[in-house]
Amino acid sequence: MLVLLVLIAAGLRVRALTTVFALLAVVYSLFDQQRWQPWFYQYVVMLVAIAFGKVDACRFIVASIYFWSGVQKLNPGFTEHTFQWMMEPFGGSWPVGLAYGAAITESAIGVGLMIAAWRNLAVVLAIAMHVFILASIGPWGHNHNRVVWPWNLVMAALVILLFWRNSNVTIRNLVKGGYVVVALFGVMPALSLIGLWDSYLSFSLYSGNQNKATIYMDDTVAGKLPEAVQQVVSVYNSDFPVDALDLEDWSYDELNVPPYAELRVIRNVGRQVCRDTGNSPLMVMIVEPRRLWFQQRHSIQYTCAALSK
Repeated sequence: MLVLLVLIAAGLRVRALTTVFALLAVVYSLFDQQRWQPWFYQYVVMLVAIAFGKVDACRFIVASIYFWSGVQKLNPGFTEHTFQWMMEPFGGSWPVGLAYGAAITESAIGVGLMIAAWRNLAVVLAIAMHVFILASIGPWGHNHNRVVWPWNLVMAALVILLFWRNSNVTIRNLVKGGYVVVALFGVMPALSLIGLWDSYLSFSLYSGNQNKATIYMDDTVAGKLPEAVQQVVSVYNSDFPVDALDLEDWSYDELNVPPYAELRVIRNVGRQVCRDTGNSPLMVMIVEPRRLWFQQRHSIQYTCAALSK
């Protein structure tokens, strides 16, 4: 795949080699859904669009990412926790209203990029947002999730290259850039709000609204896990021999990326942990599901017996 990218960059049989690369990327990602990170998804589709001269499709993708990323943040998980955590490097406690304002502004950037009169302002706001994000999670802030740093730099560069002082782009042209792109990036993310589309394919990273899973087990059960996994296990309560394996901490420890936290993936991880510990009855996985529109939120418990069905 790296060789193909070099050949594509050199301008050799761009369309044919890009098609091969995209097919390999799809096959590669099918072996492990953890690879379905939002930037991987975006980059592959944009590479194909560029190869076939669909620059407006790239513009639609970028604008849609800002819009849906802001919409995904309109929830208490972001306003009360994630936003406050991101503001920690800047000190003090910040009002919840400011968090909602940040989410609405991000969505407004996506809309502004599509409208000529607001386009340059939207570009400036987008760059300012990425500077803030890098200051918060970068080396002078939390020093967290380094794989996201280049994504922020790329997005800042893309809004300049695709939108700055470009008054010729219209909403009609953006939609005509590719109906498949419009469906994947403009329409399908709406289904994630009711649980019918994956959240990472709807650009919910740092939204504070993900499925969170923790596996609780007896201390003797934790001792059966592979040594590398045991290093991530923590004692849940020192007065009671129950240990906890947080799937998010585990993913960051091994891969330095957040987990692909869809329920089907979480259940598969739970099954593997159960197999590693001999399907012990002294273990349970608790899932705090993400908030969905029009649905009540209830925690889900899985035993090894339930996961084996």
